[in-house]
Amino acid sequence: MEFRGESGLHATLHIFPTVPTGIIATLSAVYFLSRVPGYLIFGLSMLCFFLGQLLCALTPVDQTYWQMSFPAVVVITFGPDLSFACGSLIASDTLKPEQQGVAGSFINTIINYSIAMGLSLAVNIERGVNPDGEKMLEGFRAAWFFGAGCAALGMVMTAIFSRGMSKKHAH
Repeated sequence: MEFRGESGLHATLHIFPTVPTGIIATLSAVYFLSRVPGYLIFGLSMLCFFLGQLLCALTPVDQTYWQMSFPAVVVITFGPDLSFACGSLIASDTLKPEQQGVAGSFINTIINYSIAMGLSLAVNIERGVNPDGEKMLEGFRAAWFFGAGCAALGMVMTAIFSRGMSKKHAH
């Protein structure tokens, strides 16, 4: 809105594709969990986070929405939908059935704390690059690169710890 001079309604329309894409991502997670090892799904979610953040960081302000912003919105939507479903199942695999509800709650808590910590770190990075408000775009780009770095770390961690995530799940 700030850089492209768009209205709030126009900006809202730009993120609207998350609705159908989110539905597709959720349904694909359900489909793939019984057919593909968990670490591949989780790694794919980290890749989606990475690509979405990277596209946001590299998008030129004067470029049309359809060139990089739209693909970023579509790709990044798969990140949380795939990782939440996969993470919950991976955690429940290691526990007895009577403990799986606690595992799901724990995963949800960890996800929410991770979101809060990631956002607070990104804001601190943005403010470090843009302390006086004169380098707003550079600050945003630094925060997006930080997000891409976190997702890249997630891909590496998924590869390292993939051994425990190899189980496929029945319907």
